[in-house]
Amino acid sequence: MNGETQLRNLANKLKKEGIDHKLWVEQPEDFLICIATRPYPILREKEKEREEEGIAKEEKEGEEMVEEEDEEAE
Repeated sequence: MNGETQLRNLANKLKKEGIDHKLWVEQPEDFLICIATRPYPILREKEKEREEEGIAKEEKEGEEMVEEEDEEAE
């Protein structure tokens, strides 16, 4: 991030997405220096869902390959 404007733009995006965050403002200069977000346990659930989807996709691709091999054998 380069500068306060980009940090504020990111903060606006986070707010629109409903992501809890805190702007760190350096005092007494009143200068925005960073953004901190909190951990979200739901992200772990989404990662697990993605893993399961990936496994299901791999299984489906494997089934399709077997079907193609069977068709070629005929």
